[in-house]
Amino acid sequence: MLRIIKYINGTVSLRQVGFMVDSQTNLQLGLFSDADVAGDRAGMRSTSGVFLALYGPHSFFPLSAQSKKQTAVSHSTVEAEINAADQALRTSGLPAIPLWTKILNRPVALELYQDNQATGRIMATGRAPALRHIKRTHSVSVARIHERIQSPDVNFHDCVSDVMAADMFTNHFTSAGKWVSVCSLIGVVPNTFIDKIYTKPSAAKLRPSVALCAVSCRRPTTPINAAAISGSCEGSALMTTAPTRSELSSDALGRATLLAILEHYSPGRTHDGRRSPKALPLI
Repeated sequence: MLRIIKYINGTVSLRQVGFMVDSQTNLQLGLFSDADVAGDRAGMRSTSGVFLALYGPHSFFPLSAQSKKQTAVSHSTVEAEINAADQALRTSGLPAIPLWTKILNRPVALELYQDNQATGRIMATGRAPALRHIKRTHSVSVARIHERIQSPDVNFHDCVSDVMAADMFTNHFTSAGKWVSVCSLIGVVPNTFIDKIYTKPSAAKLRPSVALCAVSCRRPTTPINAAAISGSCEGSALMTTAPTRSELSSDALGRATLLAILEHYSPGRTHDGRRSPKALPLI
């Protein structure tokens, strides 16, 4: 009970945000899986982390998250990561595909992100001679995972560790800067930051704004203050550059406001943290 009260007291100033600017044709499901090997020092069991969100060029909306202790001890990072990937696909990713296919009224593919390259090779090839025991100990079939990521409704990606959104559900953090960074990956930001990006209401006619969904949904009715955005993010990992005037005057307010929260959602970067091919300089 004490830990619950301390958690509530320490997070009362935070809120989780999501923003939808793109049309339904540009939205996709992003699934992140991660594991912390032997994170439980008492039983030496690992922890699986899962994060599912709806992504778009100018959209981000968290859907679900999991942090669960694995049922058996893992003897390597790869073993723990394979177990976490299986849990992510089985309990979050695959059930979401038919639901969002119905909602968006079009075929939806699941974008699966994994930051361990050795695990990614095993999932891509379906072969793991050193993990023959995993089916008995964790009830996980490597062949089944391989079959699913080879299907047309699942796309597998290698993810940069710095933007692994499921990281905060598996590890503990002693650095305040790192904690702020991993919180921003799932859309958790301080109330003060949201308040600073809006100016006082004016008598001028306001442009239609984008719905901002947090714990309770609301629709901002005030224009964006670019100076407040730039000043509040200076020296942090939340944003690198202030939005341009053209971005502020466009209908894609998510890029000028909430998309600026997450550095790796800025123009020129993909959701796995790498530079977009379209942003690479022409030679």
